[in-house]
Amino acid sequence: MLWRLRFKLSLRDLAEILLRRGLVFSHEAVRDRETELAPLLTNALRLRRTGKIGHSWYVDETYPKVGGRWQYLYRAIDSDGKLVDVYLSEARDQAAVEVFFRSAIAVMSIRPAISSR
Repeated sequence: MLWRLRFKLSLRDLAEILLRRGLVFSHEAVRDRETELAPLLTNALRLRRTGKIGHSWYVDETYPKVGGRWQYLYRAIDSDGKLVDVYLSEARDQAAVEVFFRSAIAVMSIRPAISSR
């Protein structure tokens, strides 16, 4: 399951890898388990990062196509290259940015330093 999140594998590829290890899964079962476990894994990883992020954050935004629809992806990285948080939004506005920063600060329990650039 973690392989699918870490590497670009199709559900059929992952089912075949599991079969080689003696586990019989259909690609539909892999998809169902991924849907169940991905949010749990995300929350566990966020908890492990709490308090381990620097006070200097670099924030960027991209515009990828997700599920056939264009979305705004906000991302914050600290000065050591550690991921602070990500946020996916349909809108590019002040409200989306505020939600992103509130979420990042709540998850990390650290406020970013204000830069005068």
